[in-house]
Amino acid sequence: MSTLLFRLHSALVIVYLGFLLFFLFKKYRQRGAVGGSNAFEKAVKWNTIFSLSIILTGLLLALLVPVVHESWFHAKLGLAALFFLVLYGAMRYHKTAWVLGSLPLFFYVFTVAKTKNLRLQPENKLRQKQVALIEKQAPDELAFAKELYHSLCERCHGKDGGAGIYGAKDLRQSALDNDMKAFIIKNGKGYMPAHKYLTDAEVRVLVNYVIRFSKGAD
Repeated sequence: MSTLLFRLHSALVIVYLGFLLFFLFKKYRQRGAVGGSNAFEKAVKWNTIFSLSIILTGLLLALLVPVVHESWFHAKLGLAALFFLVLYGAMRYHKTAWVLGSLPLFFYVFTVAKTKNLRLQPENKLRQKQVALIEKQAPDELAFAKELYHSLCERCHGKDGGAGIYGAKDLRQSALDNDMKAFIIKNGKGYMPAHKYLTDAEVRVLVNYVIRFSKGAD
């Protein structure tokens, strides 16, 4: 359910961007022509439909996927709501320049969603510092592996490996051998990001920890 909702939410965002670009192109072609206000009135209606759909699916994701309750996600929702309000006012008061000027905010919100942080840095770069801290704080291999899994994997796979968020595979039922597990951790697959910055030793302890799920260990 959450995977389909996530795909619907993403599709709505892309279609909405196409709607904005088409609107700006149409207004550019009609500049100075009679009847331009009608285009604004139609745009207000479609903008309302798209914005409410995107916000609704985003809120449903927040309810269904508790792991997305992080600061970047809350900021994204707030910025998205602000963006839609600006667009609504721009179209209601026939301000084409406002529509054009608000596009950078749209791309910022979109990039925040992709990088999962407000500084627009890929998540794996931020994780490198976290992994270094974890390694110092957890000399025991099992404790280190547990913290590493929590930091990098639990968001989608869940605490016991079977959450299946965003289409993540059930690690309790995995038939992959250890080498393939290590390869996927390093290089990613599908929606799963690559973690090339991990050392071979870190990948090994993470693979060993994941194996425990199929054995029913805590």
